[in-house]
Amino acid sequence: MTTRSVSLTTEAVSPRTEGVIAGRPGGNPVERKRALRGWYYRAPLFLRAFALFFYRYVLRGGFRDGREGLVFFTLQTLAYRVLVDAKIAELRRGPGPGPRG
Repeated sequence: MTTRSVSLTTEAVSPRTEGVIAGRPGGNPVERKRALRGWYYRAPLFLRAFALFFYRYVLRGGFRDGREGLVFFTLQTLAYRVLVDAKIAELRRGPGPGPRG
């Protein structure tokens, strides 16, 4: 598991709120990005990957990159984020039965 996925799973399972300034949708760019991240982390697992794809590909104009943009945003926002969400769901479920065999 990569450091980034460990960070995402840790934040999703037990979000840190101590010493963090809350984001504001109408604030400066840093506050807006912080607000969007907060919404992303509170969104339901798996649904948020599709919402992020729509935001980045449609609303932010990723479609203007043509086929390359579609491949990039599909791999980065759908494939990767769905795998991260699957790992979060697995961690939340807890230890299960060992391997079958």
